[in-house]
Amino acid sequence: MQLFPFIDYSTGLYYIRGNIQSQVISNPLQRISFLIDLSATYTSISLTDANKLGIEYEKLEDVNLLDSTQTTKIIPHCSISFFPNIKTGILEYFDQIAVQDLKPTNIKQHELISKIPSVLGQDFISRYRVILQYPYMILER
Repeated sequence: MQLFPFIDYSTGLYYIRGNIQSQVISNPLQRISFLIDLSATYTSISLTDANKLGIEYEKLEDVNLLDSTQTTKIIPHCSISFFPNIKTGILEYFDQIAVQDLKPTNIKQHELISKIPSVLGQDFISRYRVILQYPYMILER
């Protein structure tokens, strides 16, 4: 099984699109783009994407990740569906996905925070072999 992230030529970063399913998501058909981040520990959803998915942020569970003093909101027991072609779908399960909790203090910060992408971290990427042959990336099982 293979997934084919696409490259944003203006930044050189790779993204892949998927649908998140969970009981706390009211709009599971909304497809979002995930940045492939080989250094991120966990998969996380931006607050902008959480709003698109209809997640009520206040109702999410609080946890402490990696012995942090900050609490993080999580979506428990969820999955992400990827559709590499018309005939194939790949469903990946997650114990939890973090929702980024960045609170802007002014308009400029709000604009910057709204541009932060959702991220696929090592909890997902470690399931695949990453093949990078610029400009292509392949995630293969």
